[in-house]
Amino acid sequence: MTKTKTTVAADLLSADSSDHLADGADLLPPTGLIGLTLEKIRGAFKACDDFFFGPASGAVFALFRVAIGWVTFYWLVSLWPDLNWFFGDNTVDPLPYYGSTNWGFFRWIDAEAWFGPLWILAIVASIGVMTGKFVRISGIYLAAAVMSIINENNVIWNAGDVLIRIHVVVFAVACIVLPLSALQAPLFGRKDEDGVRYWPSVPAWALRLAQLQLTVIYANTVIEKLPGEPWRDGTAGAMALKLETMDRLWMPEFVTENLLIVNLMTWGALGLEIALPVILWKLSTRKFAIAAGVFMHFFFDLGLYIGAFSWAMYICYIAFFPQSWAERPLGAVGDQIDRLTSRFSQSEKPTNSTAKKLVTSSS
Repeated sequence: MTKTKTTVAADLLSADSSDHLADGADLLPPTGLIGLTLEKIRGAFKACDDFFFGPASGAVFALFRVAIGWVTFYWLVSLWPDLNWFFGDNTVDPLPYYGSTNWGFFRWIDAEAWFGPLWILAIVASIGVMTGKFVRISGIYLAAAVMSIINENNVIWNAGDVLIRIHVVVFAVACIVLPLSALQAPLFGRKDEDGVRYWPSVPAWALRLAQLQLTVIYANTVIEKLPGEPWRDGTAGAMALKLETMDRLWMPEFVTENLLIVNLMTWGALGLEIALPVILWKLSTRKFAIAAGVFMHFFFDLGLYIGAFSWAMYICYIAFFPQSWAERPLGAVGDQIDRLTSRFSQSEKPTNSTAKKLVTSSS
């Protein structure tokens, strides 16, 4: 049986197509249970990669950096009245314990001789982080100094101090990894050739770690509080407000003794701490979550002496800011500063008529 030209051509095309399919079979998506499982795994890895290494707002990171610098500056300066009591000759912890994992300058050098200079340098470094000057070296030194200060005295710190240490250590890692263009980006951004204000983007992990830290704090807080009877019966809020050693503002008895008010405060705080780890991650509820959380910590700081704890928590909340929350107000302030600077520089330049009068009078 002879084949026609058409039949031969069809056989050649079919063979050629089969070869191409065989060569590219590994490019086709796998089918079946194994194939679907592999696709799910690839999707999970891609989602994780986007979550940690996708682009994040440079404006939010600039605000985050300034907040770390300011809170650490405030924390360091607040130590000034008690430096000698905490770290000098009469320290309450004359023999600090350095375990195998504890690190600090004063493990190898004399704290009494060197604490003051290193503390002053830490304040200078916090100003560098805050202003965006020499950020890489400032951020790394600041983390080392804060760890050294905390490890030199093991009995005086609270959760806020520990959270500040976590912030500066994570920021030091960012100082090592991120480019200077992102680290030292001005708070109010830069302008491109078209006059549009912009901030260099950063990898998302630079903010994600603070977001995860806040989530873990609330989750752990709820786990620790729920077994406590005062939290379950709604009286923990009154107990906190009656601590005379921590009282910042006097509370009238109708607040601390009114069971309804006390229950609302206690269960309201506990309920919010249960909800925040969830509603902070949902874009639709994030703005409400940030406002509610900031108000809660403002109330804590207003009523009680809790050191820099609330301020350290605010840093975590900044990491959750939507991009527009940072770029719009910072851009508006930056534009206003540019207008004022331009107006001031123009007012200092002599006009032509003024210049002629000066020349005439001098001649």
